[in-house]
Amino acid sequence: MKKNLIYPTCYRHPNIFRCEFGEQCELDGEPGYCTADWIDTMDPKHIDILRADCINEGYTCAGIEAELLFLNTDCDMDIDGDEKARGSFMHQLKGEKIMPFPGKFTPGKFYHLRASEFGGRCYLAQLISKFRRDFIDQFPVSEMSIAGTTRHEICNAQPEGEDFIHNRTLDRFGSPISRRESYCEQEMEYVIMVDGKQRIIRGHSDGQLRLGDSIAVLDFKRALGGANESPKHRIQLNIYALAREQYNNRMRLFRGAEVIPRDPFILITVKRPFPPAKEGRARRPKFHATRIYRPESRAFYNEFRHTIAESFRAQTALLEYPDLALELIAENRKKNLCMKDNRPCFNIDICERLFDMISSGSDLADFLAPEVRFDKEADDPVALEIEERIQSFYRNL
Repeated sequence: MKKNLIYPTCYRHPNIFRCEFGEQCELDGEPGYCTADWIDTMDPKHIDILRADCINEGYTCAGIEAELLFLNTDCDMDIDGDEKARGSFMHQLKGEKIMPFPGKFTPGKFYHLRASEFGGRCYLAQLISKFRRDFIDQFPVSEMSIAGTTRHEICNAQPEGEDFIHNRTLDRFGSPISRRESYCEQEMEYVIMVDGKQRIIRGHSDGQLRLGDSIAVLDFKRALGGANESPKHRIQLNIYALAREQYNNRMRLFRGAEVIPRDPFILITVKRPFPPAKEGRARRPKFHATRIYRPESRAFYNEFRHTIAESFRAQTALLEYPDLALELIAENRKKNLCMKDNRPCFNIDICERLFDMISSGSDLADFLAPEVRFDKEADDPVALEIEERIQSFYRNL
């Protein structure tokens, strides 16, 4: 059992936080502003909800620097992918370190899809993920959502203006010290051709990283760790990697440099351990790494583009024909598809309201956030040029 423990849990928040500094802060005095100090400033009700979730689900939280330290110094696992990609994670690193990859993105005026919306087959849920905040805020927030949001705040964000002790952890594996906001929770956009038109996919990446010249992405997930990565997580993280590659190539074109591909992409998820830890113990989270290399991943990219195109078509149909939404809600009720793992879908109350409002003449388009524009195509010749040059590169291999 001992080998399954990584960091001691924080003596101030033992059921929530595990710290890469171990017990030094307790023995040596306060070393600087830390996560425990920050947790003390957060909404106590949200912390209580997170604590209960951590105990019930058997996980604890660590900052992204702690997870990077673990990945770079004491972690090996299977890495999956296509053909030659399978094997040892440490072997794939080849002595390189996974480092933060800072970069500030500037979102455009509108977008079409979200990177996180490709799980499941409920296209109405995918539309709801892009509804106006003032409409969504009318409905109660689930405790699971509160726990997830609070966990991400602990793992990926930090207080403004403080000398945050956990930033220093990066120096322990040779990385420049960076504040989390420079590489975490970045709002990113990727422009892709869908059915011959440019569409924009937007999302927030938990951690933008690099491995030598390659792009790596890290994302914290609530799901239990398993042997295989879920298709929706592969798609989501691959979009973040493509967005970063496209962004970097925009900068290269601006400087008059050539477009370069950043393959392979390394996609890493951090999930709940299985079996879960007992209360007061900190079991290692389950890491999963996927290597995506375009010449070996044609089947994945074919499915990737098909999934995005199918989602766009289905959501467009729901917007154009409201009766389809009524049929979908009725069918989901009949088949009890709004329950998963004995929990109701996050959107169950919203769908009840939508059913009544659409029946009374409302359109789904009335609820979309103003920056979601299914009626507009992106006009981005630079993105098109980048895509064409990358495809030409692989054709000439």
